Amino acid sequence: MAALVAPQVANAKGKAMPPPAPKKDSKKAASKMDSKAASAPSGVDLIKTLFDGSVPAGGIVAWYEKNLAKDFTADFAGGKVVFDRKQYIGLTKDILASVPDFTYTSPKHDFKKKGKNQVTWTAVVKGTHTGKPFSPIKGVPPAKPNKKAPAKLQNDPEAVTVTLNEAGQLSKLSVAAIKGGKGFSGPVGFYLQMGGDASKLPKA
Repeated sequence: MAALVAPQVANAKGKAMPPPAPKKDSKKAASKMDSKAASAPSGVDLIKTLFDGSVPAGGIVAWYEKNLAKDFTADFAGGKVVFDRKQYIGLTKDILASVPDFTYTSPKHDFKKKGKNQVTWTAVVKGTHTGKPFSPIKGVPPAKPNKKAPAKLQNDPEAVTVTLNEAGQLSKLSVAAIKGGKGFSGPVGFYLQMGGDASKLPKA
């Protein structure tokens, strides 16, 4: 009866030789790929590179252009104000033009993974208004320099939830005001602190 196990190759002395060892090159390539994947920040670590009090190399806009998915959306005020990717990056450029030191901070450093693809934390956005006019929403007259408007801007604490896609990019960012604040949340919060006219904002 024929054997079902493949015979081992014999050497000149008739002794069985062990199967050939895998090529080292493939092991090295796999190791490089694993180390590269491990070095790329993802999830909580990725979010902290921008939203934990420091501005990454290249700036905020460059970070967004790299890490926002094509179908990205950002919503504020319980979903009443929504921006797509292009609008949100444009809004960020407008904010930086008026507030060059615009920074996302998280005083509590409470970044947490939620489910398989979400990250949540408490954010406080800060910056210094140079006096350059700013409008938070298309159609709203820009805030003009005002003696009563503070140079230093700081929004109320906000609850932020980010959803990541399979590629590790941000597909959704949701910002909600936390009760007990002064009414300064999202881009509108900066607008009001700059002396913007609340009556010109879209009605809820």
